Amino acid sequence: MASKHTPYFNLLDALKAPGCALCRLGQRAAAQYLEAILYESVNDAGTQHTLTKAHGLCPTHSEHLLRLRDSLGTAILYNAVLGHLLEELPQNGYLRADWLERLATRLGGTRDRTPVLVPHAICPACRRRDEAADRAIEVFGEHHDDPDLRAALDASSGLCLPHIRQAVETLPGPALQPLLTRQQEAWRALRAQLAELIRKNDYRFRDEGFGEEGDSWIRAVHATAGEPGVF
Repeated sequence: MASKHTPYFNLLDALKAPGCALCRLGQRAAAQYLEAILYESVNDAGTQHTLTKAHGLCPTHSEHLLRLRDSLGTAILYNAVLGHLLEELPQNGYLRADWLERLATRLGGTRDRTPVLVPHAICPACRRRDEAADRAIEVFGEHHDDPDLRAALDASSGLCLPHIRQAVETLPGPALQPLLTRQQEAWRALRAQLAELIRKNDYRFRDEGFGEEGDSWIRAVHATAGEPGVF
């Protein structure tokens, strides 16, 4: 059996919390990255280069960054990002309208333009999020027969659709089967709760009140799209 290190225990703890464990781990990794660069690396040339290549953070992680309310650190980082964008911004509105393109336009056709202002790299916080999910899936592969991990998986909410898709594409059969079994159980249970929610919205049964199915509609969206603030 493979040795148990920090990623194993992180996954074990994440499985014991509600929702997708891989979303939880990915969100934590992204948050730790953002906090670290704000508090330690805003003036670091490598950090600024990584962020400028991505043209800043993605919309999701931009909002995470703003919630940390570090005005100086954010200003330093985005001063570098905007400086890079100014270098890439076309200086002439006709720069890309060469004679072939103008001719095609007159003839009623179109020509594909060379993309501009396209990021050269993925959002670095997204990369940390994805690396955390990748490592968790590796742990599933290494410890799929571990009784503690299997028990935590069996008691979990299953994974969200993006992460179960990733597991299907990554894990071999023996390691994947427990995940598939749990996923089937989780989705069937969630569908049963959705059906109960629908039934209780019928005027004939409204007096019964809602139980655990009351927020099943929210959990169903998260089950397919991922936990809030992750993607």
